[in-house]
Amino acid sequence: MMRGIRQKGHEIQVFRPVQSEDKVRGIEVALDSITGLSATGLMSAIRTGQRPFAHKRASQPEQRSALDTVRNDDAGQEHLCMGLRMPFYREVQVGLASPHFFRSRFRQHRPDLVHIVTEGPLGFNALLAARSCGIPVISDYRTHFDQYFDYYGMSRLGRRVAWYLRVFHNLTRRTLVPTEAMRSELVSAGYKRVSVIGRGVDLDAYCPSHRNWELRQSLGVAREGLLVLYAGRLAPEKNIDLAIESFREIQKSRPDARMVLVGDGPERSRLQRENPDLHFTGFLSGKALSEHYASSDAFLFPSLTDTFGNVVTEAAASGLAILAYDRGAARQLLEHGESALIAPDMSRESFLLIARKLASMSSASAEQAEHSVGPALASSEEIYNLQTMKDRAREVATMAGWDSVVDRLENVYFDALVKKVRFRNLVQNRMRKPQFL
Repeated sequence: MMRGIRQKGHEIQVFRPVQSEDKVRGIEVALDSITGLSATGLMSAIRTGQRPFAHKRASQPEQRSALDTVRNDDAGQEHLCMGLRMPFYREVQVGLASPHFFRSRFRQHRPDLVHIVTEGPLGFNALLAARSCGIPVISDYRTHFDQYFDYYGMSRLGRRVAWYLRVFHNLTRRTLVPTEAMRSELVSAGYKRVSVIGRGVDLDAYCPSHRNWELRQSLGVAREGLLVLYAGRLAPEKNIDLAIESFREIQKSRPDARMVLVGDGPERSRLQRENPDLHFTGFLSGKALSEHYASSDAFLFPSLTDTFGNVVTEAAASGLAILAYDRGAARQLLEHGESALIAPDMSRESFLLIARKLASMSSASAEQAEHSVGPALASSEEIYNLQTMKDRAREVATMAGWDSVVDRLENVYFDALVKKVRFRNLVQNRMRKPQFL
């Protein structure tokens, strides 16, 4: 999305938690995140007796912090703040920055619009700072965080988080969601001003041409063998146990099948201990991720908490046979029996049923390859359907490019700015009335 917006000529500032590869001093990040000043600027203000948080005049430009980096890639200018890793989920880092941190940057380089993609402390304080500065705000709803707490035995806290999420998003001018089904769900839950933006997929990064036969051999997969892939966080809310159980069902018909799990998370050590025959790669990106997608044959996605599931579109673009529930990207883009195998309801039994269906189709396909039987001469229709399903998934993915998504996003930006101008003009017209003169 950022790449598309920049290509349209817009400028982007990114606020994010500092990462280990940034190699900056922790104390400087902490001071800046709390006060909005660099360590040098804070000491200077204390020595001169100035109020560190006082509003500065336009004639007194602020000095750029050493933590503000200018990049030439899709991120544009980045502002770094503190980060705190979740105690029960070390792979997730929550950004921590006060409203002073945001206001100091907004005064230095005032944005026309603030787009918040996290409802955590970083997003909340950005919302407070933007509203205090009169800058319009829109937000993304990307994850059912309230549902996560059910998987960690904290359902009561989850209900409070659901209330907070609704209040947070209703304080913004527009809440963006990936699908029409998600919009209907949020509207029925009391969310206001919800718009569907959608999601795209990088068709160059995720493509069958990245298939790597040496990678398949290293995973113990024969040339005509079946490699099953899971990609995503290894966390309870992702329903990974069902993915592995489905793979075991596939193995009953295809003993030569292998499974690789790409990603990391709090469940990794348990899953590895219970399933020593499965391959766990940890977090992957770039070429390695593309090759693992394209080198696989089937993709399992049993998550019930994802609002969209970008990994589904990545798997479709890579030409895989997809097993998923009827929600998110699977509902939006794919069709059961044509481009994927979709579980009709959200039960465990229905997901296992389509896993058995895939096993039957792959067994027929393997028999076809072994006897060199062409699709037209095959005795089973499943032989032909498996490959055409994978081809159809790729075709569907090619129609889910980013251009239309970025166009819709830009229109939402312009709409938020127009409302701001209209409101300002309304106030100015009222102030011109005689009683105000």
